[in-house]
Amino acid sequence: MSILNRVTFSGYWEVLGNTKLTNGRHLKSAKGKDIDYFFSEQKVDFSNNIRLNFNDLPSQSYLKNLTEYCDSMDYVYTKFGSRMKASSFLRLATIWTSKILLFKKINDLSPAREIVWRDCVKNRKLKEIYNIKSENKLVVKRYHAIPKKPYKGQLNQKFPKIKLLGGVLKMPTQIIDEFTEKYIECLKEVDELFNIYDEELVLSFMNQKYPGLFFIIYK
Repeated sequence: MSILNRVTFSGYWEVLGNTKLTNGRHLKSAKGKDIDYFFSEQKVDFSNNIRLNFNDLPSQSYLKNLTEYCDSMDYVYTKFGSRMKASSFLRLATIWTSKILLFKKINDLSPAREIVWRDCVKNRKLKEIYNIKSENKLVVKRYHAIPKKPYKGQLNQKFPKIKLLGGVLKMPTQIIDEFTEKYIECLKEVDELFNIYDEELVLSFMNQKYPGLFFIIYK
């Protein structure tokens, strides 16, 4: 079997009560993009649709404190201050924090030199991320600014200084095993340190601890 230069993937699981502005646009938007593999709980019109139930998302077993926190709250706030039912945020966070852990599933399906996660709706700096040549680092974009008090002050620790975006992530397959191992380590630590978080906070925390695994686009 020949090795492909790159494969892309994305996914969608319904979240009732999602207050993000992009809610409801995911499947329609994804169909207009060049996506090789698409995870979903339901059957969707993609040639390489991979059925994966929400309850089988791989990050769930690591979100112990986040689950307890969301179970204790009626409402929480997203990083940019949108008010949301705590149960809806927990479902979103489960999806978001599973992104990195799904790279290995794609690597098992298709031999490729690099794998790219693309959010269904927004893909900031997609072409630039595609064009970066990096054999042993995750290519990711940096946030220019988030609120001084993300999550409306519900965060009980300081957000890392360098804040990373999770909309487009490109990983060379040769580091998937190492990156996955260290990501799980950092996900567990974030779950112990923070009462509320998403995958971008986990990646930002991981970059602070293992900067050699990241190629960050600052522009």
